[in-house]
Formats: sequence, structure tokens, C-alpha cells
Amino acid sequence: MRDFLLRYPDSAAARAYFEERRWRGCVACPYCRGEDVLARTGKRTGYYRCRNCAGEFTVRTGTLLERSRVPLDKWLYALYVLATARQGTSSVQLAREIGVTQKTAWSMLARLRDACDGDPELLMPVREGDSASTGGTSRRTPGSTSTQSTTTMGYDELDRTTDRLLSYTPNRKPEDALQAIAGTPDRPLVIGNVEIPCYVLEDETRVLAQRGMVSGLGMARGGSSKGGGDRLAHFVCQKTLRPFVPADLIELTTNPLRFRTPNGNMANGYPATLLADVCDVVLDARKAGVLQRQQMHIAAQCETLVRGFARVGIIALVDEATGYQRVRSQRALAIILEKFISEELRPWTKTFPFEFYEQICRLRGWPDVYSIHRPSVIGKYTNDIVYDRLAPGVLRELKKRNPVVAGTGRRRHKHHQWFTQDYGHPKLREHLAGVIALMRVSKTWFGFRRNLVKAYPRLGDQMLLDYDLPGEE
Repeated sequence: MRDFLLRYPDSAAARAYFEERRWRGCVACPYCRGEDVLARTGKRTGYYRCRNCAGEFTVRTGTLLERSRVPLDKWLYALYVLATARQGTSSVQLAREIGVTQKTAWSMLARLRDACDGDPELLMPVREGDSASTGGTSRRTPGSTSTQSTTTMGYDELDRTTDRLLSYTPNRKPEDALQAIAGTPDRPLVIGNVEIPCYVLEDETRVLAQRGMVSGLGMARGGSSKGGGDRLAHFVCQKTLRPFVPADLIELTTNPLRFRTPNGNMANGYPATLLADVCDVVLDARKAGVLQRQQMHIAAQCETLVRGFARVGIIALVDEATGYQRVRSQRALAIILEKFISEELRPWTKTFPFEFYEQICRLRGWPDVYSIHRPSVIGKYTNDIVYDRLAPGVLRELKKRNPVVAGTGRRRHKHHQWFTQDYGHPKLREHLAGVIALMRVSKTWFGFRRNLVKAYPRLGDQMLLDYDLPGEE
């Protein structure tokens, strides 16, 4: 793709290509077939006048490009995209690739299909990749960006000269998306004054959230591009930046990664290294003097990010060389435990409200007597719902300081007696109040578990915990 953009960087180069392909060096009038023509110059470059019939024409005359206001380089790029696409191209994808509206891209595809129907040898086959539907009607209109249907199957390829289905590729289901194993929205990547949500996927790919990256680069999410991903793809595909953009960068921005966050939501993102690549492109374009005045603030933001990369990089290198990266995590855990857990045992005071156990019985469908004579599994629930979600390492430290007495199966003290008076105990009461509120608004145990995971996720383990008990689902 990079070679293509370098070879045909503007409309003049594309016009020269179309003229060579159509006339093979000998311009002929499309009206009278005469070859005695006069080439226009200046602002009329590209126009020809026939001396025989006095007709005026261009390379577009008598072709599917006639009366189209789309520049020739965009038409040529569209043909290239269609010829190289593996599974066809939809109007939405084509609009994103060549930098036009979806309505214009739809009209371009319609012209190409009509040309194929009229002369199969002209462009054969032209493939359309749009959502196929079964079990109901489907309709796509020029002003719409979606296909209305009762049941959406996936992507198909149609040969418009025969109306035959060439291939079918089902849409990627949400359950097929990669799972993020680390990262939360409230712990973003911070570089200077920029905050971008970040995650690590199960294949160890580091990704940055799509909208966060667009905002971090200082780009507005409105304008000609309606969404965050379209905004970034449209930016890197614009004509002024093409000489500086690698082909793989265009591919990555137009096809963001689809993944599932630790709390179960679907999200789009880009490989983390893409941020540095975009910054390099913008700064190179600014150095060459091709950035527009309204894009200079993006270059300034990229410069700030690049400086931040350098600072973070040198700190990481020093930490790795000295081994401090292993010490740092231990020190952070020690500080957390020092805040929550006291060195001395506090006297017992009633901490867990009776409603906490009543709500567990209600959600589990147990009789009220269980809130007084509690089964042992409630202890496991309490560890998971409360202590394990207060802060990393708290439950592990509590079990170490308050072990089970051999032969009894019980602990000598209550876990909350080890909490500090000024920090740990207030945090525990605050957490209990929030958990009870979630219980009140939940109708089932499963619904409460889902709300709990969203409201109080555990660091590094934020999936639903299955106790394999009846009535769980």
C-alpha cells in the first residue's frame, strides 16, 4: 500500500495513469473517434478539445467516472482497495479507507457494480462486503451506515455479475474476543497530563483504549469522523500524511483490536506501540511543513508524549538494571498492609451488620434461621466479598496473622480485629455499606455477583467466582 501511495500521490498522477490505460499514448475523441485533439493547459489541464467535432472531453468522459466529483486519486485508490481486499469491502470500510463520506462510498460501489453488469470484462468481479441477513428482510440505503435486518449472519462476498455468493465469513462473536487479564479504567497510563486506559490481553499484547488514544493525541472526536476509531484512521490516511505513514500503521488504525475488559465489557483498542508510531508520523509531517494550521496542536501533544516516553523509558531501564522493579512491588504491598493491618489486636466490637447475613440468605434462598446459625460457606463468602476486595494482599496477611486453630477449624479472633483504627476499620465499614447496598438492589445471587465484580473488582482476578452451589445460575 505504501508503494501505491508513493506512486500515485495526487490527482495528476492518477489522471496520467487513467489516460495511459485508456488511450495508450494516443488520445482519441470519445464522440467521433478522431485523434486530432488539442490538450488544454493551465487551470484546464486534463481537458481535451476535438478539432473535428469541437467536442470537449476528459479521461472520465464515457466511463463510470463521468460526472463524478470524487478526485481521480480517490477513485484509483478505491479500485486498489477492492482489488486487494480478501473478503470484499463495504461502503463503510471504503469510506474510511479513502477519506470520503459513507454515502459517497456507497455511490462509488454502485457505479462499479453497474459497470460490471454492463460489461463483465471491464471489472470482474467487483465484490461487495456487507452484512448478510437471513430470517427477514435486509435493506441498505445510501444515507445509512447500517444494514437493517431481522437476523445478521456476518460478512459475505457477492459477485454482482452473477449475484452468486462467493464466500461467507461469520462475524467475530464477542466470546471469541481476547480477554484482558490486567488493567482497569481507574488505573490509566499517565504520561504528563495525558491519561489513557490500558490493558494487557491474554496473549500478552499491551493495548491502549481506542477513545483514550484519540483523546490523548488531542484529536476531536467529532467532525467528519463520527467515532473515535474512524477519527484516527481518517487522520493517518489523509493525503498530506501518506508519504510518512507505513502501510502497517494504516492497517492497524483501520482494524482496531476487539477485546473484553476484566469487568466483561467489550472494547476496542490499539497495540501500545502504535501511539509512538503515530507521534513519529505527526512530528515528521510537521518538520516537512505539510501539517495544516488546525493540526499544530496535535503535533504539540505528540511532542509532549514523546518526551514522556523518554522519561518513562529511562526510569524503567534503571529499575531493570538495579533490580528495583522487584523491590518496588514489595514496597507498595508493604505500604498497603501497614495502612490496613495493625501490629496489635484490637478488642472485639460488632462490625458486620446483621443485614449483611440477612441479605445473603435472601439472595441464596435460604431460611432466615441461617442468618443466625450460619453455615461454614458464609465464611468463604465473607472472605471473597469483603476482605479479598478491600486491597491487594490484605486477606493473605490476615490469614497469616490469624491462622486456623488446629483441631477446631476456627480462628482464634475475627479478621476485622486486626484492622487499624484510623484507616483499616473505616475502610471496612465503607466497603460493607457499599456491598449491602448492592445486595438490596439485586434480585438474585447471580445478579449480585455481577454487580459486585463491576463495583469492587479484585486486582488481577476480576472474573466471576463459581462456588458450584445449587441455584447459582
